[in-house]
Amino acid sequence: MPLKPTFSALIRWCGPDPAVEIETRHPGFHTPEDAALFANGIAPCSPLGLRLSPDASIHLILTDGRVVAFPYDAITIYVLPSKFLTTEPLQVANDTDFEPRPLSAVPSVHFAHGDYEQAQFGVLDQDDSPLDVRVDWDEGDHLRVTVEENSASHDDSTEFLLGSLPEA
Repeated sequence: MPLKPTFSALIRWCGPDPAVEIETRHPGFHTPEDAALFANGIAPCSPLGLRLSPDASIHLILTDGRVVAFPYDAITIYVLPSKFLTTEPLQVANDTDFEPRPLSAVPSVHFAHGDYEQAQFGVLDQDDSPLDVRVDWDEGDHLRVTVEENSASHDDSTEFLLGSLPEA
């Protein structure tokens, strides 16, 4: 009997305005490895880019060159709060510095419109808990996907596990 697709891929996108990030959720994977390969643009028809239009429509650019609309209910917009933005010449923001905003707030942020690139990925299990999944290259230059076992104790105060995209 085939497994029910219960894993989801999360992709965090960075674009023209460093104070705005977009996260897309892609459910329906049978294994965490499949979700990780999709999120990293390695599986067929994976997303390679994201475009936010001035009308707040969001489209994914896929590996096969197609551009497809993405549903709003699978999107979370993260924005750095104005109290974080200062006149300092160099600032470093962490994932925890960003706050979720409704998609309706983004059209007013005109610097956020444009093309986005993948920055991080995550994989969720059937309970929406993050898994520790790594995608990298082994010593023989072969692609490797590693799924770490979850520990028995779950700490809700930990940051969400988002992995960096592997360099080819």
